[in-house]
Amino acid sequence: MPRKVLTRATATVDDAGAGPFRVEPEGLTGQFANLYFTRLGMLSPVAREAAASAWGGPPTWVKALDAPANGETVAVVGTLFAELSNKPDIDKGLEVAEAAHGGAYVGGEEGTDSYCLEDESGRLQLGGVDKLVSSRGLRLVTGAVIAVRGVVDQDGVLTVGDVVFPGAPPAAPSAASAAAEDDAAGTHAPAPHDKHLALVSGLRVGQGDEAEELPLTLLSEWLTGHVGGGADLALQASVDPLKKVGAPQQRSLAAGMAALDAALSGFGGAVPVDLMPGATDPAGHLLPQQPMHPCMLPQCSRLSTAAAPERALDALEMCLELRHDPFLLDASPAVFFAGNQPAFATRLFRTPAGEPVRLVAVPDFRETRSIVLVNLRTLDAHTVSFAPEAA
Repeated sequence: MPRKVLTRATATVDDAGAGPFRVEPEGLTGQFANLYFTRLGMLSPVAREAAASAWGGPPTWVKALDAPANGETVAVVGTLFAELSNKPDIDKGLEVAEAAHGGAYVGGEEGTDSYCLEDESGRLQLGGVDKLVSSRGLRLVTGAVIAVRGVVDQDGVLTVGDVVFPGAPPAAPSAASAAAEDDAAGTHAPAPHDKHLALVSGLRVGQGDEAEELPLTLLSEWLTGHVGGGADLALQASVDPLKKVGAPQQRSLAAGMAALDAALSGFGGAVPVDLMPGATDPAGHLLPQQPMHPCMLPQCSRLSTAAAPERALDALEMCLELRHDPFLLDASPAVFFAGNQPAFATRLFRTPAGEPVRLVAVPDFRETRSIVLVNLRTLDAHTVSFAPEAA
């Protein structure tokens, strides 16, 4: 019987942030004020359009400092600033302040949080927001561009009756057309030629515990097709891009980077690898975060399959609804994920146009011994375990 040879699938993955957020060193000196004003200018028309649609027609738009206190219902678009009662007091120390509130900044007693909206003219105090937060479960954060509607009282406070977000942007043309074609055909079942995106997070290599390295060895051998049966080999061959998100809590930076370099080079020749720094990895904290320097990973940087896009942020669904993360999103991705999570979780988000976005919480590999595979045609996601007992 002739031996069947499986060929590694290849897929083109558009890293939405790789191009617009790649900057020269002198471009990293700007302050957040510039980011806020630029974002407000670009999202104001979008927020106005979303508000007009939600409210059944265009309202009476005014600037923050021009809002009349005459009982008329008006609407304002601006950048939200939230003064939260549970926010840690830096003078008392973050650890003490966070311990007092269990790490929760939102949800103080009603009336203890205050909000204001800022546009080009100035700031407008908002009232009644905490009632909307509690009754509708709104998630409001500083820096969000929103549209509000209400009445201004004699004290110059706008009592908010409704809040509208800009809403998720349309999906990128390639992702949207593929999703629409898939929905129309009703072919959500796995197909032989489906391609998969592998997501792994929290490797935490280089800690000196040989027993802890066994799952990583199993992962490397699985990705390169050295373990598993017929069904496994077919699935392994369908994995083209691998997104590696963070490797925190390294005891020794040099040892950790050397171990990471060795691990990535082990399967980087078979699978394209995108490396995204974690919270304690040797990467800058300025945004947009730039790629790691190739000299830090000398072995895998020689491979043409290795890359390093920007770091994903945690508030996935809210980032889509607000259209920034914190940089402006001009299109919704097909897959939006956050790494180093305590467990795997996923759900399908849909844009206002009905286009699907797969949201994924990628589990910490060191804790869960698992990675995530995303079918690039159906956007279905599931985990593959590399715990010794599972092997």
